[in-house]
Amino acid sequence: MPPIDIYSAIGDAEVVLMWRPMPRQFGAYINELRSRPGILVNNGLPHAAQRHTAAHELGHHRLGHRSTTDENLDPPDKGWSGWTDEEKVAESFASWFLMPRRAVLTALGRLGLERPQSPDDVYMLALLLGTSYRSTIRHLPNLRLASRDLARQWARVPPKKIKARLDNAALPPTSSSSDVWVIDKNFAGTELTVHLGDRLIVTVTNDAKASIDPPEAFRVMPASAAMPSPTDTSTPTTSAQGLSNALILEVEQIVPSRVEIFGSANSQVNKWAFDVQVEERHSGLARRWIE
Repeated sequence: MPPIDIYSAIGDAEVVLMWRPMPRQFGAYINELRSRPGILVNNGLPHAAQRHTAAHELGHHRLGHRSTTDENLDPPDKGWSGWTDEEKVAESFASWFLMPRRAVLTALGRLGLERPQSPDDVYMLALLLGTSYRSTIRHLPNLRLASRDLARQWARVPPKKIKARLDNAALPPTSSSSDVWVIDKNFAGTELTVHLGDRLIVTVTNDAKASIDPPEAFRVMPASAAMPSPTDTSTPTTSAQGLSNALILEVEQIVPSRVEIFGSANSQVNKWAFDVQVEERHSGLARRWIE
């Protein structure tokens, strides 16, 4: 299940879209007389934040707002103080557009969940939806998938701590913005949208032996020697940790790929696969306005 295609939606609305460095702003909506409306997105933001900013600016367009610049679209922790009514409704539009209930429930089903049970679950849910960790947490009470108290509690757990817990590779990531995906058989037949430097921890818990023929877009990473063993219960582990047959891949090239997993246990052979699209860094005008 790919994320909601916000950039195509902006094009379908006949709004010009451009990415550019905007050091002190998240984005802007431009709507002046006798000119085509346009959206600017700061391409220095993390990918999920760029998507949320684009959806927020599309909200301004759909709601008939005039030109505006957005300097801070971080989800508010202490209410909406300082936010105008227009900014509030544009933010609400962004959340519901990128995280409609059906899409959220489908993504949770992919994770084998009916509702998130931990910050790790929310992080993986956000990856599948292409949304930021914080904006996903803030939207969960609206969907009645978490209480507001629980959402506030999860929001205090930084994503970098979750990624460090999930990533069992021996080598550190090339960038602190890289994401860590935990992939299991529930992802068979899916297409994931990832980025350069992301890590895929492919778990094969039911197989005594497992192997992978990695596509050229990936390199296989060695696992940490300090990783706890499956029988070690002294350290709480996630679904990816403590598994000697977890396969760790790092995205190295912008090449569409199919990852095939081969496993064997009790003389039975298991094979499953998932597809990967590696998204490029956005810059300049959206392709539809160049072509």
